[in-house]
Amino acid sequence: MNLPRLLLLMSPLLLAGCAQLTGQGAATADEMQMLREELRKAEDEKLQLVYQLTELQRRCEDEKQKLLGQVAERQRLLREEQRKVEELEAKVAALEKKVEALRRIDRETLQRAIRR
Repeated sequence: MNLPRLLLLMSPLLLAGCAQLTGQGAATADEMQMLREELRKAEDEKLQLVYQLTELQRRCEDEKQKLLGQVAERQRLLREEQRKVEELEAKVAALEKKVEALRRIDRETLQRAIRR
C-alpha cells in the first residue's frame, strides 16, 4: 500500500490520538466505529492485493517455466540440425574427393589413349 493512502487511512486515528493527548476529549463511539471500519477495509484491501500479487507471481513463474521449456526444445532442435549439417558437409567433402579422383583417372586414361 502506498504512503499517501496509508496516511489517509491512518489520519483519523492520529487525530483521535492527538485529541486525547491535548485534552480535547475522547473520540465518540461512532468515530471509533468508523475508524475500526476503515481499518478493516484497509486490511481487506491489503489481503486482496497480497492475493493478487501472489497470483501474478505464480502466473509469471508458470510463463517463465513454459518459455524455458520452449528454449530448451529449440536448442535441442538446433543441435540436431547442426549435426545434420555437419554430416552433409562431410558427405559433400567425400564426394568432392571422389569426383577429383575420377577426373584424375579420366585424364590419365585419356592421355594413355592419346599416346597409343
